[in-house]
Amino acid sequence: MSTKIVSIVGATGLTGNKLLELLIADTSISCINLLTRRPISGYPEKVNVRLVNFSDYESVRIAVEDSDAVFSCIGTTQKNVKGNNELYYKIDYDIPLMVARCAKDAGCNAFFIIGSVGADAGSRFFYTQLKGKLELALQQLQYSALYIFRPSFILGKRQERRLLERITQPVFRAMSVLFLGSLTKYKPITASKLVAAMYNAWKNQQPGVHFYEYKEIVQVSRL
Repeated sequence: MSTKIVSIVGATGLTGNKLLELLIADTSISCINLLTRRPISGYPEKVNVRLVNFSDYESVRIAVEDSDAVFSCIGTTQKNVKGNNELYYKIDYDIPLMVARCAKDAGCNAFFIIGSVGADAGSRFFYTQLKGKLELALQQLQYSALYIFRPSFILGKRQERRLLERITQPVFRAMSVLFLGSLTKYKPITASKLVAAMYNAWKNQQPGVHFYEYKEIVQVSRL
């Protein structure tokens, strides 16, 4: 069985870290490239930390070269960017699009990304409009297999302290039973289920553009 090379951007966050654990345990993977702006350590030998200037095409292209698949788990918050929407756009739009473009140019055929429920390029709201525009831009790259995951609130324990999330997570868990019918897609989902769905989608990937919301994420996470 041939071994695989995969790359991740956003591996230090909640979902990225959990996805990395699954990929490390997969013996069919020989190398995992972590694209990061800062040095990080403590990973097994198969994990290759790539220091990248995300504004430089060649830097990113070299980092993702030979990748069979790329996973984008990168994302920020208004708190982290201190309300700077230009910086927010750079992190949540420019970086994943640059990585996707470089990977495609380097011969990668499969791209997996965490977007957002309600993503719509025509939305009045900054966040969902940004995510919608990113989806359209990614589709224009014409990947053989493009998987876009659209979770609502992601549940899990983060390394960084987010007081508001610590307060709201129990509330979202309790309210999830109220999200029925067309509102099901707004149900919160655990990071573990989300990354299990990403991993299983990669293992069973099919050609085309695929959108996964709550129901599809839960279904695929159980494969």
